[in-house]
Amino acid sequence: MADGKTALQLAATAGHESVAQLLLDNSAEAAGRHDDCNDTPLMYAVAAGQEGMTRLLLNQVGFNITNTDRWTPLTCAIRNGHSAIVEALLQSDSFSDLDIHVGLSMACQSGQKEIVKLLLAPDVWVSIDGEVRDEYYKEFPPLAHAINQKHVEILEVLLAHEGTDVNVTCMFESLPDCPALCLAAAVGFEAGVEMLLAHPGIEINSENKHGVTALGIAAERGHARIVEILLACDGIDHNHVSRAGQTPLSIAAYIGQESAARVLLNDPRVIIWGRHWLSGETAFMLAAKQGHEKIVRLFLARSEDNREYGKLLAREALEAAQAKGHWNIVALLLESSVEGRVDRWPDPWDFEGFQGSSSGGIGYYIQ
Repeated sequence: MADGKTALQLAATAGHESVAQLLLDNSAEAAGRHDDCNDTPLMYAVAAGQEGMTRLLLNQVGFNITNTDRWTPLTCAIRNGHSAIVEALLQSDSFSDLDIHVGLSMACQSGQKEIVKLLLAPDVWVSIDGEVRDEYYKEFPPLAHAINQKHVEILEVLLAHEGTDVNVTCMFESLPDCPALCLAAAVGFEAGVEMLLAHPGIEINSENKHGVTALGIAAERGHARIVEILLACDGIDHNHVSRAGQTPLSIAAYIGQESAARVLLNDPRVIIWGRHWLSGETAFMLAAKQGHEKIVRLFLARSEDNREYGKLLAREALEAAQAKGHWNIVALLLESSVEGRVDRWPDPWDFEGFQGSSSGGIGYYIQ
C-alpha cells in the first residue's frame, strides 16, 4: 500500500501491464478493489491515459462502477480528452446510456470533436427519454455547449446528426427556456447563427422565457452583424412584440445599442414609430428618455420621412429627455426645429397605412 492505493492501482497508473497481469493472475479479486473514493484500478488507468492497461482491465471489473464524485471510467476518459481510451471503452459494449449523454455534453463543452463523433456513432448513440443524471448537463444540453463555446466544427457534427433537436432550450444566465438560436444570438456566435438558420428544422421566431426572439436578443446585445443576418431571413418577424411589449428596435433604443438600432432603422420592414401597447412610448422616446444621443440622431434622420408625424414624436421625445435631465438631447431636439405643443396622442386610424405587428399586433402602428 502507498497512500491507501493497492499494488494494482499503482501499476495501472504507471502503465506496467506485465506487473498488472501478474497481480491479476495471483488474485482475481484485485481488479475489483477500490480506494476510499470508490476508484477501481480501471479508473486509475483511464485517468492516467493508459490505453493498453485500460484494455487489460476492461473485462476484469464492472465497467460502470461510479466513484464518490459520480465519475465512471467513460466520463473520466471524456473529461481528460483520451479519445483512444473512449473508443476502447465503447467497444466493450457495456457502457451506460446516461453516460453517453452526459459525456456528449462534456465533449461538446471542451471541444473534443473526435470524441463527439465516437459518441454519436450509430452503434453507440441511444436516445433516452429519462432525465439525465446530472442536472447541470440536463439544463445545458450538448448543442447549447457547442454554441456557448463557439465550437464551429462540433456544431457542424451535431447539426448533421439526425437526433439533434435544433430548437432545444437551455438555461442561460438564470433564464430558462432559451432556444438554441436565441443562445447563439446572445453570445454573438455569427457562424453558429448562420449554421442554425441553414437547418431545415429551425424555428427562426422561437422565443425565450420573456417572449424575446433571436432578433430582439441580438439587438439587445448589440450584435449588429447578427441583426443583419436575421433580418435577411425569409419568415423573420421584424417587429416581434415581447411579453413586455418591446420590439427589437425599441429594445436596441432603450439599451443604447447604436449599431443594432442603425441596422434596424435602415430596414424598410421595421416599424419605426410603433407605440408600446401599455405605456404609449415609441422607440424614439425610449432613446431620448435613456439619454442615448446618437440613437436620437438616427431617429431624427428618419423623421424626415414624415415631417408632421416626426415633429409630434420629437416633441414627445423632448419632454421625455427633459424629465430625465438629458439636456444635451433637449438642445439637440430644439435645434432640430421641434415646433408646436402636443396635447394628445393621435388616433392611429387618422393615418394611412395602419400596420400592426406581424407577431400579433398588440398596439403598434406606423405611418
